[in-house]
Amino acid sequence: MIIRKLTLSLSAMVGIASMPAVAEIDYYSLYLVGQAAPCGWDEKLPEQMTYLAEGLFIWDGWLSEGDFKFLNHAGSWDGSIVADDENKTFESEQRLTLVDNTSNQHYDFKFYNTRPGYVRIIADLKARTVLFRRPVASLIGEAVCGWNDVRDQIPVFADDEGHVTWTGMLRRGEIKFLADGGSDWAPCYNAPWEGEYLIDGSHMLVHNYADTDADGNFVDFKYNIQRAGRYTLNFRITPETGHGSLDVTRAPEPELAGAFTAASGRYLVALNYAGRYLHASPLPSRLYIGTSGADCTQLTSDGAGRFAATVTLNAGSYYKLASDPADWHGTAYSPDTDVDITTATANVAPMHGYSYTVPATGQYSITADFTGSAPFLYARYVEGTTLIAGPTQQAAAVMADGHDIVVTGEYRDITVSNLAGVVISHSPRTAVSPGIYIVKVDSLITKIAVK
Repeated sequence: MIIRKLTLSLSAMVGIASMPAVAEIDYYSLYLVGQAAPCGWDEKLPEQMTYLAEGLFIWDGWLSEGDFKFLNHAGSWDGSIVADDENKTFESEQRLTLVDNTSNQHYDFKFYNTRPGYVRIIADLKARTVLFRRPVASLIGEAVCGWNDVRDQIPVFADDEGHVTWTGMLRRGEIKFLADGGSDWAPCYNAPWEGEYLIDGSHMLVHNYADTDADGNFVDFKYNIQRAGRYTLNFRITPETGHGSLDVTRAPEPELAGAFTAASGRYLVALNYAGRYLHASPLPSRLYIGTSGADCTQLTSDGAGRFAATVTLNAGSYYKLASDPADWHGTAYSPDTDVDITTATANVAPMHGYSYTVPATGQYSITADFTGSAPFLYARYVEGTTLIAGPTQQAAAVMADGHDIVVTGEYRDITVSNLAGVVISHSPRTAVSPGIYIVKVDSLITKIAVK
């Protein structure tokens, strides 16, 4: 009895009895959210950072001017990872402190980005640090993604040793390099004279702040890519002057004839226009849906390329398809942007990219069909929080009448789309060209072929 009283007294003295529960940090997920982030302050769909190792994450993207912080759990403000001071600004290559605020015991301080542009963020949850990097140079022009917008650049970041190297495909056309983080068209790195061919060897980089010099002479000279191919560009910038040099090595453009060999069969192929990569994989014989290989559900196969299952999906979670849980990243199927799969989609690529989402937590009937000319993925809401109140699925019918798609029966809303997701009509009778179409009648999705 005396021992118990002593224990309780000591606990009260050190505050053990009154200490709040401390949330544990999840070292396998981290998200970016805020005014500066592409998602804004949407905690349910924050920007997912790429997992590198336990507690280590990276994110490359465009940050607008404004404040931001990190979330440890999508959809929960209680999982905040914040700054150690209010409106904490940063410079390139600056490493700042991260503060664990998952238990709401710290001030909710935000980081602040003063200059719009591409930023690489490397967060280390175990060391409680975050490193910010702006591009040293950015590729822009006809040889890459065009001249339409300053965001159509390919940023090149320094590595941990300060090396600034980029390897990738360039096509024929003009190119120059944005400087000072790539926030605007100037300053930039130009050629010393008009039309200099960017061939193997060393080239001068002229640091340029305007189209013309003080005497009115045009100086915004571009380099010229004469031959398409795979290039390695090694930038050497002198900080004192801003000028520098560029070492160029070109490998020939790959010959396509006979370059691709594989076993006979049907394949799913996707082209990444920005990265200039082709992703291909044989059609899966097994298929899973989940957030990772450790948290997924297998879909039932009919043996012909169709898969289905009824599973619980959560709002705010990021899902992918995969054919092998043991190699989740290597066998994943993803869209090229986050997609709500309660609207049927053909945005399915054999790569570990963005994610599939649902608007509310509940039971969903998942259908994945690889039998047509394009993949088909759809999640039909089954039960849980009510999403749609209206006619039952049996109240309407969808059929092809010649070159028309016809909907009969009782319904509230109709949407006719092609396989790319482009809406064609909301009419009960729609004239279409021969092909495959997706018809959504209230909550019922039908895939129909018109010959």
